[in-house]
Amino acid sequence: MDNKNQEQLINDMEYRHSFVDRVNVLDKIKKLITLPNTEILTAKMVSDYYEIDFKTLEKCMQRNKKELSENGLAYKTYKDLASLMGNLKSDIMSELKISRRGSNIFTKRAVLNIGMLLRDSKVAQEVRRLLLDHMEDTQEQLTINIETENELLLKVIQSENELDMALALNKYRTYINRHIQNIDGALQGQSKLTQSKIKLMNQALLGGCFNVKIGSKTVGKLLKVIGIAKKSCKNTKPYDDKVPQYADTYIDQNTGSECYKWNYNECVKRIDEWLKENWYYEKFYQITNREELRSFINKLYFQHVIAKAEEVVS
Repeated sequence: MDNKNQEQLINDMEYRHSFVDRVNVLDKIKKLITLPNTEILTAKMVSDYYEIDFKTLEKCMQRNKKELSENGLAYKTYKDLASLMGNLKSDIMSELKISRRGSNIFTKRAVLNIGMLLRDSKVAQEVRRLLLDHMEDTQEQLTINIETENELLLKVIQSENELDMALALNKYRTYINRHIQNIDGALQGQSKLTQSKIKLMNQALLGGCFNVKIGSKTVGKLLKVIGIAKKSCKNTKPYDDKVPQYADTYIDQNTGSECYKWNYNECVKRIDEWLKENWYYEKFYQITNREELRSFINKLYFQHVIAKAEEVVS
């Protein structure tokens, strides 16, 4: 990685766009502190992370407002922030140095975006170095893969008898199949939800469409969190105005009770919208462990359903 590549990252918005999802590099440089119970940071936290004065950050924000907004920069009121953090007490909010007027809020993507823009921050320089080194490592690995494939193919071509050709061809095919499986696995890991041709499905099937599969009850909690299902019902029942866009009703032939099937495409779209609106999108889709995802959804359920219901009662 050289200074020329760093300059391109600072000056070329399209080039920066290809790196904005690699938020994992931030914690590799230094610990990224977020607001309690969230995955977001205030402007003060961002300036502390990059070890710059607040005015420098403000200038960067003003010059690149549109780009940063697309990556999660937004302004939130004091009340909104308190709600996002689970309605913390005012003294804790004061300790976090959150103004009564509210604050600009950064997702991790926006924080990384700032790091690609700040020219003189030593921390930002390290962030760019790690991003570019990772890109070079990936390109080097691709070159190695191509060279290995060519060497194996050459051995097939240069075989002097049928036995040698059969052995060389077997090695070549084994390598190619393993390489294809690795690519498929990587693509599967990057996708968020499995595509489905079934338009309407029950909760169990919907939960099975997540790459990290979740159970029917956990799906029900998630649907309540995002506002499709009634928060006050024990069972998962859609709000009347959400039918038929998000769900459709049918009668169970065995019990005679009213049941629901969920519109896969509309529900997935709303899940993504809600996660982005509340700055959970990156965290949600970074989880690769089933128990961790279930725990995360339970946490959202407590903050956005149980806690708010208790507020109304009190």
